[in-house]
Amino acid sequence: ICRAYYQSKDDDEKHQWFSLLCIKRQDIIKNAINKYSVLRRILDDINRIEHCLIYCSPQQIDTVQDILNEKSIIQHKFTQIEGIKPEAKYGGISERQFLLKNFSDGKFQALVAMKCLDEGVDIPSAKIAIMLTNSGNPREYIQRRGRVLRNFPGKRYAVIYDIIVIPSLHLNVPTEFKDLEKKILVNEFKRYNEFALAARNTVECLKRIEEIEMKHGLLT
Repeated sequence: ICRAYYQSKDDDEKHQWFSLLCIKRQDIIKNAINKYSVLRRILDDINRIEHCLIYCSPQQIDTVQDILNEKSIIQHKFTQIEGIKPEAKYGGISERQFLLKNFSDGKFQALVAMKCLDEGVDIPSAKIAIMLTNSGNPREYIQRRGRVLRNFPGKRYAVIYDIIVIPSLHLNVPTEFKDLEKKILVNEFKRYNEFALAARNTVECLKRIEEIEMKHGLLT
C-alpha cells in the first residue's frame, strides 16, 4: 500500500491504488485462515451448542459449515439466496421464516449467516454469536451485536465471541509496515472495547486488550 501510494503519479492514481489495496488488506483480515482453528476451539469449549449464530464471509461459509458438520452440529446457512415468498413446502411461510422458526424451536443448533442478518431480521432466541468476521463500521457491528441481545423467555444473557486478527511479532518487516499493522489493531480494538464495556466480564476483556497492546507497543 505504501509503495503504490507514494509511487503514484497523481492524486487520482493514489486514490485508485489506495482504495483497491486497502480492500484487499481488509479481505485478508476478514478471511485469515487461523480463524478456523479458533472456531474449532470455541465450539469445543461450549458445553451445549444451541441458538448459535455464526457470522462469516462468503469465502468462509463452506468451510464453516464443514467444521460444524464434522462436529455433528445441526446447522443451516442463512444468506440472501433463501427465499422470502411463502411456499407450500414450507407450510405457507417463506424459506427464511422456516429457517428462523426451526432455529427458534431448536431444530437447528446454529445458523451460519452472512451480511443479510445485519438489518431487518429479528432473532430474539439467539443466545450465542460467534463473529468470525466483523466490521469496523459501528453501525454494522452494533446491528450484529443487537441480533443476539434481544430479550427472549428464559434467556438471561447472551455470549458473544469476537475474533480479532493480531499481527505476528516474529516477522522481520520494516518499521513502517509494523506501524501500519498497529493501526489495524487500534481499529479492531475500537469495536472490541465497545463490546467489552457492555459485557459481564468487562475486566477480563480489557485485561486481554491491555496485554496485546503492551506486546505490540501500543501502550507507553
